[in-house]
Amino acid sequence: MQSIKQKLMVTLSLVSCVVMLFVFGFGYFATSAYFDEQLEKEMRDTNQALSIVMQEPIFAYDNELTEDILTSFVAYPHILKIEAFDHRGKAIANAVDQEANASPHDISKAKVAITWEGKKEIGHLQISYLLDTNQTLLSAVKWMFLLIGLILIAALGGTNWFVLSHYVLAPLSRVSGAMYEIAQGGGDLTRRLNIETNDEVGQLADNFDKFVANLQMLVSGIVENAERLAVCAEEIRTHSDNNVTETQMQLSEIEVAVITARSTKSVAHRLKGLGVKHYYHGILDKSIA
Repeated sequence: MQSIKQKLMVTLSLVSCVVMLFVFGFGYFATSAYFDEQLEKEMRDTNQALSIVMQEPIFAYDNELTEDILTSFVAYPHILKIEAFDHRGKAIANAVDQEANASPHDISKAKVAITWEGKKEIGHLQISYLLDTNQTLLSAVKWMFLLIGLILIAALGGTNWFVLSHYVLAPLSRVSGAMYEIAQGGGDLTRRLNIETNDEVGQLADNFDKFVANLQMLVSGIVENAERLAVCAEEIRTHSDNNVTETQMQLSEIEVAVITARSTKSVAHRLKGLGVKHYYHGILDKSIA
């Protein structure tokens, strides 16, 4: 038999996993979208900044200054490579992030025109952006969400186990044990659970105590009536025995009376017979005389 605790723990764990997958999945994609939006903003800001700061170095063909500026921008994590060209397409300088360039990446290239005083184009920049620069952050966010999810599931499971064990299952076990003892015929009807909690379990225990109290009164009444019936039965048996004795005595007396009556009648008949004989003898004697 699967207990309520197991069912609730499994159900809560499944529901928690589903909810957390939904919430954390939504959070992960929202974070990814936010990082992508920030990357696009940084790319636009970088294009605008380079279009301004690179005007004079490219106009003056200052290769050293151009390379220094490009190197400082390549230090940004979202930039892999920057190449500077004059208006004829001739390379002036370039800068590369050697560490990032050592492994394959998802790259997006952008061309930024360099104009002098906003009129004449004096050159352009070829910028290679790293589109996967946020993957490390996203991976960290993913593992952070996973860790938070595991901690929450463990915390919810532990809390659920504690609440169920102490506030639900323990009182229910007491009610079940008391009902089992009553069902087996050896229960103590004077026993009370005395669970004083203001919830459904407390109400169940209170109703159980009332039920046992009513059952105790009923059983007490039955026992009392049974004792009365036993006394009445004993009295009836005693009266019956007395009646039988009296009846037997009366039958004996009647039998004696009948025997006596029969004896008296027999004697009377004999006496009567003797009286007739004497009468005839007297008549004969008188005649002879």
